Amino acid sequence: MLIRSSHHGFTLIELLGVIAIIGVLAGMLLPALSAAKRRARSVQCLSNLRQLGIAVRLYADENEGSLPVARAFRDSQTNASNGMSAIQEVLATHVSGASNVFKCPEDRQGVFGRVGSSYEWNVAVNGRLLHRIGQAPGDQSASTVFLLRDREGWHARGRRNAVFADNHAGPEPR
Repeated sequence: MLIRSSHHGFTLIELLGVIAIIGVLAGMLLPALSAAKRRARSVQCLSNLRQLGIAVRLYADENEGSLPVARAFRDSQTNASNGMSAIQEVLATHVSGASNVFKCPEDRQGVFGRVGSSYEWNVAVNGRLLHRIGQAPGDQSASTVFLLRDREGWHARGRRNAVFADNHAGPEPR
């Protein structure tokens, strides 16, 4: 007596169907994973800016409340000869040599590699007393005056992250 096995393999059509379903599911997941990765890089940028905000406060504490004096980086060529130091040079001792704190993870244009910082310093606050920002009549609030911000709008919808005079970090108001 012959015993027949009831074990059957997959047909080619069944196998292709399963592969197609897996492909559709992967296609639906990739945009979500990409968005999550971009958000993680933005959070890392905010963390860098918070650390730089702390370094600015340490600098001010050691200099009778005065903020650093540094050059702007809107165009590094035009600011190179004005005799002022770059903000990353001024704050070097306050960030314990961690120069990567000056690099925004979204900086894909190589700004950090060219000039040493993905962030620009607000020259309007050069030498000002930190605790007096927002105190004079007509002054902007300390929560809207940025100290450092992204040089470009690298984040979602072209926005820039910044650290403000009140020491919070977040997206710049539009």
